[in-house]
Amino acid sequence: MEPNKNLIVQAPTRVWGLSDFHLSFGSMPAEMAFVSASNEPPWFKNSRKIAQAWSETVKRNDIVLLPGDISAAKSHASVQRDLAWLSKRAGIAHVLSPGNHDHWFGRMSGVKRILRDTQFAVDGNAIDFGAVIVAGARSQPTPDDPTDLKLDTDSKAQQCVDKLKKSLDQAKVLQSVDGPPKPIIVLWHHPPFDRWGRPDPVVELMSQAGVTACVFGHIHTQAQWQSVPQGEIQGIKFACVAADSVGFRPRLILEIQAAG
Repeated sequence: MEPNKNLIVQAPTRVWGLSDFHLSFGSMPAEMAFVSASNEPPWFKNSRKIAQAWSETVKRNDIVLLPGDISAAKSHASVQRDLAWLSKRAGIAHVLSPGNHDHWFGRMSGVKRILRDTQFAVDGNAIDFGAVIVAGARSQPTPDDPTDLKLDTDSKAQQCVDKLKKSLDQAKVLQSVDGPPKPIIVLWHHPPFDRWGRPDPVVELMSQAGVTACVFGHIHTQAQWQSVPQGEIQGIKFACVAADSVGFRPRLILEIQAAG
């Protein structure tokens, strides 16, 4: 699904990030009255926090980036209620990329068919929203020694890197169409750093492509939040947006002002 003319976002606009909802509405009883404070699962309680914070921050013309683990569903049928919940949230575009728990997220051709009007997906592709370009791909955890990554023997890692390269190539083409260069933001579920904070080789790929920002999630402990590198690294703004790490509130990634 590519944006039509009615969905091209014009500056000024804000770009937010939030991930790791682990929604599972498909597993809930159809009659929600059976769910009470005493028996609600943690993800359901968190979904209410997210919905409240989202309504307080995200506006109609904003873009929200969702780098993975949005749903615990395992099929396109079981993810429907999660996508319906997401479609009720504010924002002109919600951009998803797959995380390690997004088992419902398969081939892009199938994923595009089930997304709602405000929902878009990136996994080896890039999308031009007018004010910003969003790229991304399914990621793999960074090995303990990023310099020792053997892509020729790790087919999953190779596929992830290849998809990222493809998405960045598309982003660069879109960026060069006309007018001033637009910011490129990458969705990458795993932190692209090893446990000692050393960058994964994909960081260099992003840097060479002129990426403005990279949003990631996946980590869920306070020690991880405090130790993972964030801020500007190799000219790229890195931001962890795992919901529990940011108080279940969308995190502002970029604010684009109108030209002139």
